[in-house]
Amino acid sequence: MARKQTYAEAREYAIISIRGFLEGTGGQWDWYDFISIPTGFPDLEAVQNLCARMSITHPDPVHYCSEEGFNLMRQKLAELERDASAQKPKNTQLAHFHPHDRTEAPMCYPITVQKG
Repeated sequence: MARKQTYAEAREYAIISIRGFLEGTGGQWDWYDFISIPTGFPDLEAVQNLCARMSITHPDPVHYCSEEGFNLMRQKLAELERDASAQKPKNTQLAHFHPHDRTEAPMCYPITVQKG
């Protein structure tokens, strides 16, 4: 069973997902995962819903949404980053978190350790 993510992890995942989408650096399914998998935190789910509806509320014939829609996502990203930096202890780094991460390896994948 996967452990429940903390608020800080869910917020960091939102930051990574939105930034990756805006910069075009996200993986093939990262955006879909972000807008589709509930976090369990109402304020972060509101951000997910805002991003998921952007193509409907701010349509563009070529891109996911209009420039105004992208600007709204950039504003949300800046708010999340500001909140994260205000609550992040000094001298620590946030690890990348993905909702499919597990606390233990699935049985079907062998674990190998390479020593250098």
